[in-house]
This record gives sequence, C-alpha cells and structure tokens, in this order.
Amino acid sequence: MDKGKRGALLDKRRKDFERAYGIAVGHLTDKQLGVLVQGDTRFRSRDDQLLSEIDSATRELRASAATRPASIADDEYKGANATEAEESKPGMMEGFMGNRKAKQQEKKLASLLASRVSNELSYISGVSALLGKNERQRLEMLLKSRRSPAYADGASTLSLRPPMESGSEKMKADSKHVYVLSFPGDVTASQVAGLRQEVTALSRFANASRGDEVVLLLNTGGGTVTGYGLAAAQLMRIKSLGLNLHICVEQVAASGGYMMACCADKITASPFAVIGSIGVISELPNVYERLNREGIEFLTVTAGKYKRTLTPTKKPSDEDFVKTKADIEQVLVLFKDWVKTQRPSLDIDAVATGETWFGPDALERKLVDELITSDDVLLQKFDEGCEIFSVKFEEPKKGGALGSLLPLGSSPADALAAMAWQWFMSKSPQNVAMQGLDSLKQGGEETRYMAMDPRRTDQTTRL
Repeated sequence: MDKGKRGALLDKRRKDFERAYGIAVGHLTDKQLGVLVQGDTRFRSRDDQLLSEIDSATRELRASAATRPASIADDEYKGANATEAEESKPGMMEGFMGNRKAKQQEKKLASLLASRVSNELSYISGVSALLGKNERQRLEMLLKSRRSPAYADGASTLSLRPPMESGSEKMKADSKHVYVLSFPGDVTASQVAGLRQEVTALSRFANASRGDEVVLLLNTGGGTVTGYGLAAAQLMRIKSLGLNLHICVEQVAASGGYMMACCADKITASPFAVIGSIGVISELPNVYERLNREGIEFLTVTAGKYKRTLTPTKKPSDEDFVKTKADIEQVLVLFKDWVKTQRPSLDIDAVATGETWFGPDALERKLVDELITSDDVLLQKFDEGCEIFSVKFEEPKKGGALGSLLPLGSSPADALAAMAWQWFMSKSPQNVAMQGLDSLKQGGEETRYMAMDPRRTDQTTRL
C-alpha cells in the first residue's frame, strides 16, 4: 500500500512538472519547436544509453560488494550483532575499497553519472537558448523548485522530461490524435478559405475509429450571413467525418461566431469571453438628400418588384423598410432554427434577443458547457495521452522555381503534379468570389450582418 501511495505521488509530481514545463515552452514558433524536438531526441537517446550503462555498472559494483575480499579476517565483521564500536572499525570497508576491481567500477560509475548530468545540462542550455527572457526566468525557477529524485523514478540525477511524451513511454502511432485549428474571424469570414482546406486535409488524415477529435480556437464577433453560414457548413463537414468537435472560445463568439460555435459537441469558453448576440442587423448609408441638393439624380432600372428596396442613392419609402425588415426577420428565423437544432437544450427564444453575455451568464443559459481556457483544454488532452497537432493552411508560393516545391530526387510525375497544383491554385474560385464582393461594395450594395451590436462594444460593422 505504501509503495502504491509513493508511486501515485511520484506520478502526480511528474505530471505537475510536465504541465509547468509545457507552459514555459508553449510560445515557441514551429521552427523553434522543430529545433527543440531534435535536441530532445538527441538528449533522450544519450540519456537512455547512459541509464543502461549506469544500471549495468551498479549491478557489477553491488555484486563485488557481496563477495567478501580474502583480505578481511572473519573476526573483523560481526554481522548484525556487532557493537557500534566494532561497526566503526575500518576493516571491512578498507578491505573492500582496497580491491582494485572495485575501485575501477566505482570510477566508471562516477564517470557515467557525471556524463548523465552533463548531457542534461547541455539539453537545458539548448532549451534556454530558444526562450525569451521571461520564459527563461520561468524555466529557471521551475528547475530550482524541482525535487530530485522524485521525478526520475529514484535516479540520482535530474532527468528533464519535457512534454514530448507521456511519462517515460513514448507516444504510439495508435494514440488518439487531437487536431488544433484556429479561426480568428473578420466581418467577411475571409478565413473560411483556409478553413475549408484544413477540413479537407482532416478528411484524409484523421481517423474516427481511433477516437481522433478536432479542437477549434474561435475568436470572432460575426459578420456576413453568407460568410459565416459557409464557415458553419465547413464545421459540419468535420462532424460528418465522425470526429468529435470541441470549440474553445477565447475572447468572443458572437452572432455569426456563435453560429459556428453551436456546431460543436462541446463548447468551452474563458471566464470573460463574450457569447451570444443571436440576431441580425442590416445597415447602409443613404446619400439621397445630398444628391438631391446637388441636383444629381441616380437612375436605376430594375425588373422585379423588390429587386431594390433600401439603397444608398434612392429615397427610402415605408414599403422599402417593411420589406427589408421582413427579410432580416426571416434570416433570424433561419439562424434560430440552426442554433436550436445544434443545441436542443437551449431556450432559444430567451437567448435569441441579440444580447451578449460573459462566460458565467452564458454558462447559466447553456450557451456554453464549461468555463476553461484553451490552454488548459489542450494540457488535459496531453495528460490523457493524446498526440496534439496544429493544422494550418498556407498558400503555396506562386511564381517561384518549381524545384522549390519538390524534394531532392523527385520523379517527373512529382514535377507534373506540382505544376498542376500551381495552376489549380491560380484558378481558385475564391479569388473570383472576393473580386465580386469588392465590386458589390463599390456599387453600394446592401450587406446584411450577423454581428455584435456596435453600441455594446467597440466593434463596428461596415460595408
């Protein structure tokens, strides 16, 4: 029982240290993390080799101690009945230490222990070189406060075990994978272009039968109906793959942002995140009176009774306001139905008022499931033994040499595939879509938003 308690204590201390170490190095760039992983691999390889040699040398030394040297007389060691004075006699230890083989074994063990310490100190110095001043100070305080040998299963030297693996066992290929995506949305939800590529990549590599899941770091106050509608549809693609979707709201998930968030199997938010704003707003400037004073008449020919209602250049009528109001009310109906379908436990009429709530109130209204930062969510996944991957789409370089896309020794077929990819990206429909959006803005086309009320925050909506 005592051994079990001690083992549990050691395991807890190890996990506490790994969590603190993960925070200390958690702000490294991908390139720096790559360097850290390489250094960690070298450190572990050397450390494992030294541990094996230390174990062998220790066993040999203990075996030598168990064999009584011939130079020790029988009456020099009295066993368990020896008095304190007799035990203090130098006979036995001097006789053993005088053994040449034993001395050589001790020197070898001391050298191995020193090499292990040197290997670890070199690794720590390498990690420190990658950190900024504040992170370096946190790592220094962490190592100073660390107890030894509790974290190293009784070893006599410190063994820095960074969060590249869980405990002393390396991650296996069949471990659950957690894919981390990020969506810092703007008013047009322009980030959906990258999101759709990332989801497509997940469809090729994620494995639902292994229990893989997706964590999306969400931060947006909403925007256009069409943009955020497409973003939500991309998240539903993740659900259709059989993958669990966990959305972490770091600062705000309002209106169109909540349309995305409610797609998740679980929504967590930081305590002061802004949640809600389930509503629709339509606004545009009207310069009719100014044009009229200047004697400028803006002519528009339409076919269809409601082809143009409120526009920047015509005199608005009561009928225009009524029709526009009906249109955005219909959008709100669709919005409410979407949210209610994704989160049936919500009292949709109580929360679909356009209001926003901070974390605790949002939790009370069941808009979110838990208040926790995304950092702690990912640390929990790590402690569960998951492998965590960051997924981010980057546009391939255009106009560069074809060879820069290909590894050394690539075949002609690889070159042809790279050329086809370049051509495909140059013809990407998203470029055409964005050009069309720009032309609508220049023409004064009315745009409807699912966005936070600018009177409640500093955020503004604009055409």
